[in-house]
Amino acid sequence: MFACNNDEEVAPEEAEPSEIFAFDMQNPPIEVPSALQSSTNENAMVINTWLTNANAIASYGAYFQVPEGAVFSTTPISTSGSNNRIASSATVRVYTWTYSDGAQTFTTAYQLTEDANDYIFEIFYDFGDGFFKLLEGRESKAELMKGSLKWFGFMDNEELLSYQWEESSNGDFEFNIIIDSSKIQIIANADGSGEINSFSDNVLNANYSWNAAGTSGTYTLYDEEGNIVETFNWTA
Repeated sequence: MFACNNDEEVAPEEAEPSEIFAFDMQNPPIEVPSALQSSTNENAMVINTWLTNANAIASYGAYFQVPEGAVFSTTPISTSGSNNRIASSATVRVYTWTYSDGAQTFTTAYQLTEDANDYIFEIFYDFGDGFFKLLEGRESKAELMKGSLKWFGFMDNEELLSYQWEESSNGDFEFNIIIDSSKIQIIANADGSGEINSFSDNVLNANYSWNAAGTSGTYTLYDEEGNIVETFNWTA
């Protein structure tokens, strides 16, 4: 059930934010060649796994949907956490709603602000002890797609996982998945080809590449200093 204050009914023009999260289940960040999806080659399977993991970001779109009955306000959400960001009261929009399953009740706050370059989306939870930030997303106001999404740990403000993406003017697309000191860099070229680079502490560990059809590519292994150990060719 959703609770709302009768004095703060959501006005029709405020019922749904005009800015939306970049990705959804119908619009994932990367188109995966069908040959990669069906291949039993171990290198192709690794590539497909990472591309699938990147596309899983589309599921986060559900967090940025405002339910019927949400309360609208222009009061910034305040937390005591280190990941709190001071929002401008001139631009802030906040939607809050409360859910109860009979055993537990919590409040969700969806805050939208902006700066000179980006639209900023934040999700906060309150289980009774005050709000803490769960998600922070950014979308560029520019024509080309560029943004980020950060996932924070419950209550401890620790950044657990982050995504970064950027579209180039020639149609190539870079998507990064960052967990602690590890990074997966995915480069999806406009023609359907691409590559994946795996980093640990900023040192390149491995590179996977595939052609436009997803039927062949290379796998390059690097040593702890980032030097090439060996390169293998593979076919799907």
